[in-house]
Amino acid sequence: MCFASLSLEQWSNVATIGTVIVGVAALVYAACQLKHSSTTSEGQFLLDLKKMSYTHNQVHIKLRPGGDWTQNGKGPTNHKEWAKLEDYMGFFELCELLMQDGSLCSDRFKQLFGYRVNNILANETIRDAKFTKEKDNWELFLKLVARDLHR
Repeated sequence: MCFASLSLEQWSNVATIGTVIVGVAALVYAACQLKHSSTTSEGQFLLDLKKMSYTHNQVHIKLRPGGDWTQNGKGPTNHKEWAKLEDYMGFFELCELLMQDGSLCSDRFKQLFGYRVNNILANETIRDAKFTKEKDNWELFLKLVARDLHR
């Protein structure tokens, strides 16, 4: 087939086919770029969330196995310690809101923070104070617990 002998209509068809091929390639490339950008954004978001959790390290350390609040009957003993615990629990309530609106994947939350929620739940003093006496104040935290992401 000689290109010189093609009619104007045939040239138009070749150009249309070429345009479609280039368009499909551009869409595939854009989809790959979007996926990469989305993955990078999610990674940055998770890193930022993890950094935010570090502001609660004092409470986290006390709740870890072997920590000051892991022996029976131990827990926050003064207003300042209770306030720090409540701030820590509030961080997890924020995570619950992020999962509700789809900004945070529940599997990712479980991988990063599930054990921390479990450490809170393991403390009898905290359970009694926050989930029995003040349970109306911790609706979002209890929704998080109901997701069973902490195990």
